[in-house]
Amino acid sequence: MRRLGLTALLSSLVVAVLAAQANAPQSLIPRFEAAPCPFEPNARVSGQVRCGYVTVLENRSKPDGRRLRLAVAILKSFSGTPRPDPVVRLAGGPGEPLVARALSVASDTSDASELIQTLRSERDVILYDQRGVGFSEPAFCPDEAANWAAGRVGPARTARRREVAARCGDAMRRLGFDLSQYNSAANALDLQDIRRALGYAQWNVHGHSYGTRLALVAMRDAAEGIRSVILSGPYPTNVALWFNVPGWTHDVATRVLASCAAQPGCRAAFPDVEQAFRRTIQELERNPWTRQGPRQTVTTTAATFTVRLQDVMKTPRGLVTIPLLVHAMSTRNEAVLNALAAREPTDESLQQNQGLHHAVQCFEEAPLNTAELKERMRRSYGPALFDGSLFADPSVCEGMHSFRANDAQTAPVESAIPTLIVTGEFDPQTHRSNGPIVQRTLKNSQLVDVPSAGHIGMFAYRCTQRLAQDFLDAPLQRRDTSCLKAIPPIEFVTEIKR
Repeated sequence: MRRLGLTALLSSLVVAVLAAQANAPQSLIPRFEAAPCPFEPNARVSGQVRCGYVTVLENRSKPDGRRLRLAVAILKSFSGTPRPDPVVRLAGGPGEPLVARALSVASDTSDASELIQTLRSERDVILYDQRGVGFSEPAFCPDEAANWAAGRVGPARTARRREVAARCGDAMRRLGFDLSQYNSAANALDLQDIRRALGYAQWNVHGHSYGTRLALVAMRDAAEGIRSVILSGPYPTNVALWFNVPGWTHDVATRVLASCAAQPGCRAAFPDVEQAFRRTIQELERNPWTRQGPRQTVTTTAATFTVRLQDVMKTPRGLVTIPLLVHAMSTRNEAVLNALAAREPTDESLQQNQGLHHAVQCFEEAPLNTAELKERMRRSYGPALFDGSLFADPSVCEGMHSFRANDAQTAPVESAIPTLIVTGEFDPQTHRSNGPIVQRTLKNSQLVDVPSAGHIGMFAYRCTQRLAQDFLDAPLQRRDTSCLKAIPPIEFVTEIKR
């Protein structure tokens, strides 16, 4: 029998691939269409940004079906000779827009922006809006945007969101959209199409929060061309978020207050803050407190107090105020509480597309949040923490759609792609315990836990920015993390300066 040499074999495979591409319908080959950036120009940085759209199939099993235009923004490298493997940033949420933030990301000094600016020293950085988000198609339930925010906790909130989700699902179905295709599995294939359309043989993926779940699914389902992955705030495919958030919030609050007690200045200002936390929750369970807030009358229950704690914990600016917030609530200090409320940033979750958010989460979160887990967590943490969770009731999904992830899709992701896993010491949203869970099945991974960092703030330090840059330069090389020891403990706010 005639044997085919290796060179001839490779040549024949290349010819076969090229022939298959040549014979494929041109409409199925993803292409990048340059277009003006869909946001207000900024003379200082607009020349650094290139924009356009990539068209993808809504359902890849239906080649003649609906197509979706996905918005893309490319932040050019500062280097005259950038490396050929850019970094693509995956947004959180799900449902958070990125393209609209391209100019601010290119110019401001927030945590994410500082990292992106560091990475741009050698590489282009690509931002895009996932299907149904921002400037990408479809516009997902825009008429319901204002209705998701009503009622932050409790049965009234759940009932309202169930009603809004049902209207959203019905509206999208009437317009002919296939709600089985709005999830991480479809997003991962979009990601692959965008890379191909932009002409990159390889790129590096950086996901934060929900973006890490999307990155993990891409590592499993669409690994071609992924050179390396950075997961900050890991959100595993096999870990429930909704019913674990109360426990994570309690753990972080307890450790933040213990950190305060370990610092002489904070301990002097709030000598019994750890006990005050437990006492305040118990008192609010018995007697909710009504006061006049800066904009309206505010009734604080144990549940609304824990929700506020969780919101405040997410940002570095809020994390430093936790002991002061607990002390002010325990002493009923209205002036301090109003001053703290005035300095809190706008809740970014209200900027995300809540309809798309629920469409994705109902597919992949609902199967993980079982009745057994709900009962176990409620027994462990009680109604104040459990019913105060921002994501406490999968019944919201009943009217959105009936599609649910299967066992294979909620299994741990196994991969040999080099991965840097970054967790925050005080992250209540994607808890540090998720790091070892993700690492267990990622063969070439390194786990870094950043001291003093919350859900946001992991890359606020030159140390962690340098770790990310060095990792991208040599992904299989184990990084020296000794610089983490120089990160100082949280400097807590003990008073509001007038």
